[in-house]
Amino acid sequence: MKLSSAVTPSSRRNGGIGSSSGNSKKPEQAILADPDRWYGGTAEAMGADAYRDYQAAIHDPATVHGMVEDYRAGLGIDRTHDEVDRRESRRVECPTMILWSLRDDLELLYGDVLGVWNHGQHNVVVGSTVGITWRRKCPPSSREK
Repeated sequence: MKLSSAVTPSSRRNGGIGSSSGNSKKPEQAILADPDRWYGGTAEAMGADAYRDYQAAIHDPATVHGMVEDYRAGLGIDRTHDEVDRRESRRVECPTMILWSLRDDLELLYGDVLGVWNHGQHNVVVGSTVGITWRRKCPPSSREK
């Protein structure tokens, strides 16, 4: 499911991922009720070792909470910080690799994803969309940077 289809102004008001309402644990509760159904994934697609790690993560309440908090931040404070950084002309000035999910909505939210990070002569930006199993498909040299 795309984040854009899951998070709406209405869902934020009613305890969705971006919620600041009294029931802020609603997304975690929904996910942890059946993490396998929520996230999907198979050992065949991911490989046995990666799948074991993945299963441990999606069944761990602290990990799920951390993932949901990352979404919450992306919908709120991260965007605010980005706007302030742009207004203050603060830029990343080192080589940067950007990876984002094939099944995400970053292009809808930001347009040119690489353009958000590419600030001209002081940094080099490379990037692409990746599937959920990018770690198994990317060469080790690209994962270590």
